[in-house]
Amino acid sequence: MATINFFTFKWGNKYGPEYVNRLYGSLRNNCSHNFVFTVITDNVYGIDSNINTIDYSSFDTFQYPKNQIFTREKLVLFEKFTIGKNCWLDLDILIHDNIDSLIEQDL
Repeated sequence: MATINFFTFKWGNKYGPEYVNRLYGSLRNNCSHNFVFTVITDNVYGIDSNINTIDYSSFDTFQYPKNQIFTREKLVLFEKFTIGKNCWLDLDILIHDNIDSLIEQDL
């Protein structure tokens, strides 16, 4: 199976880097497939060095409005990542059980 690309957003003060690191840890513990975890953020401070980061300010403001991030804006970002499967995760979730069967489904 190809690499799975997991993404999340973190910007502003509502969630700290511990949320990103915890989500990454829950993926590491509950996904046996090769994956890359990327956070799109305005502040990389405190984020585990094994997590890929993308500076949110680098996105074109017209195409990716910074004052409203809804499902459409998140999914449009997948255009940049065409290799492997892409999966969007909200920052405030935790994965408590193996997710391999979910990843292996052809959706």
